[in-house]
Amino acid sequence: MAHATVRVGRPPFAFRVQGPDDWMLLETAPNTWERSVERILADRAVELGRLPARQRRQLAALLEDVVAAAQQTGVVLSLVKLARDASDRLFCGSLALSWYDSTPLRADLAFTRLAAGEARRVEELDTPAGPALLRREALPQPIPALELFGDGLSHSAQAFLPVAGTCWTALVTGTVGHASHAGLLDLLVRRMVRSLRVQPQPRDRRLQFQ
Repeated sequence: MAHATVRVGRPPFAFRVQGPDDWMLLETAPNTWERSVERILADRAVELGRLPARQRRQLAALLEDVVAAAQQTGVVLSLVKLARDASDRLFCGSLALSWYDSTPLRADLAFTRLAAGEARRVEELDTPAGPALLRREALPQPIPALELFGDGLSHSAQAFLPVAGTCWTALVTGTVGHASHAGLLDLLVRRMVRSLRVQPQPRDRRLQFQ
């Protein structure tokens, strides 16, 4: 039996993905993330309105936590949205794209089911790049800063998309802090994973399997 050590990184092929137009890019590189956090907070100040100093610090801490998680898990694209919903409730959401390398095992739906693990709601969905799995769950919030936005739970949706003929799986992960925003998050994760396009490798560079 072949065993795989799952690694994160960028695949050896080109790809394109599209996120929501009204979400902002959060840069996560060590030399740029602080300026990116400051820019996002300044840009959303008018929509969020005047917040107490404690809440402003919580917002900054939340974005810093998103950066730290992205750096630790090899995220290649991080998007965030800070706003108020129709009920004037604070909204904070994050969307991220990661890639996982399962060499020497081929990336397929069977392997993806193992990676997705157990969850209350897992379903298969079709995308232009092939079949994917969508997992949803709600967990106790591990981040104190989310108390500003939430209902005591962290609501997430993850789409796993194995790229046929390779050892690479794309993972689109979204998180919000309130159940009333979970439906929107589900829709956005679906749209984002379905937007993923992979450029095939030249024939002489394609991975070989035995």
